[in-house]
Amino acid sequence: MRSVVWKHAVAAAALFNVVAVASAMAADDPELVAKAKREGVVNWYFSNQSAEVLADGFTKKYGIPVNRLRNGSTSQTLKLINEFRANHVVADVLDITIGVPTLVEAGVLIPFELENAKGVDPQYKDPKGYWVATMMFVQMPALNSDIVPAKDRPKTLDDLLLPMWKDKLVWNPGGSTGATGFIANILTSRGEEKGMEYLQKLKGQNVRSIDISSRAIADQIIAGEYTLGLGLLQNQAQVSQAQGAPIESLRLEPLLATTAMVGLTAKSPHPNAGRLFAEFELSQEGQMLYAKNYFAVRKDVPPPPGLVEADRATLNVLSPDDMNNNFEHWTDVYNKLFR
Repeated sequence: MRSVVWKHAVAAAALFNVVAVASAMAADDPELVAKAKREGVVNWYFSNQSAEVLADGFTKKYGIPVNRLRNGSTSQTLKLINEFRANHVVADVLDITIGVPTLVEAGVLIPFELENAKGVDPQYKDPKGYWVATMMFVQMPALNSDIVPAKDRPKTLDDLLLPMWKDKLVWNPGGSTGATGFIANILTSRGEEKGMEYLQKLKGQNVRSIDISSRAIADQIIAGEYTLGLGLLQNQAQVSQAQGAPIESLRLEPLLATTAMVGLTAKSPHPNAGRLFAEFELSQEGQMLYAKNYFAVRKDVPPPPGLVEADRATLNVLSPDDMNNNFEHWTDVYNKLFR
């Protein structure tokens, strides 16, 4: 079920629907590289701050500067549709976590093939060719390791329902992390009926909702303001822990994973540069840049610190369609039970 905002955006953009199939070229095909260099620049819309390392790597390799615009996925979706409607497309390539089906329906994205996507598992690719996943955001609870002794730390999701955790849990209410991500993981892994039974019990734990980013919640856990945070990104705790901070992520399986997707825009001002950027993003070199903090989608790229290759089999991966069709439902569950 789409949000009301997205529904209106799609309806407004429907008259401008354009479908163009981009032909596939080899990743480092000299002709593609030459055309991209003649275009001279690539405009990249993205939503994940840590992904900026990719732009630096691309420019270093090809000498093509990357104009970057970072925004949240929902804002990015509306901006892309408005630019498309105005016949003034700026983005050549985009990376986004929520809203891809909306952009496809609006005609903003075109189907494409990438040489470097051929070895990517089919579950991380759109069968119609409109997107390819680039990385996975793995969510894990995290706690203050100075406050909670090792013997008392939860080993399973059901341990979070123990009396000792009442009034000690915290999450943020917005986005795909925090409350929404945690609820999505429970309902999709346990099924609606058993999942709702779990969430009803969790309601009795008086989980505190703080309207700040998951990164800010991790920082407050480190500071001792809160004991245990739900729906945090795996790298947030592990990077801080490696720097000596008193925070530890908890492997309470299944671990939820959501994907970032790359897409190419219709009416792109630099179509070859956009395609070359997407190829670089799915190359082993580009994926290694992502893997410093996130799960890469290529199997020949090792997982980030603290997670192992075997974890791929235990990840609860939500597709773009899962997110788009169910996000409003998961938000409603939060509003009814936890607000």
